[in-house]
Amino acid sequence: MPKKAWSEKDLAYIERVAGKVPVPVMAAAINKTVPAVKVKAYSIGLKLRVPVDVLRKHWPEYASEANSHA
Repeated sequence: MPKKAWSEKDLAYIERVAGKVPVPVMAAAINKTVPAVKVKAYSIGLKLRVPVDVLRKHWPEYASEANSHA
């Protein structure tokens, strides 16, 4: 399966929501895999960790995952 190129719109999206939205949500929004989003974000210097308070408020289903890795 060929790699899907990153559009400016995709890059702008991950830059805008990095650290505010869980990676699986980001990946689904731009039709990319979770590993692809992580690699791209780290390669351009973005931090992806979402604060637990934000997760609990907006994405409680991801909050328990975040706590299990702490």
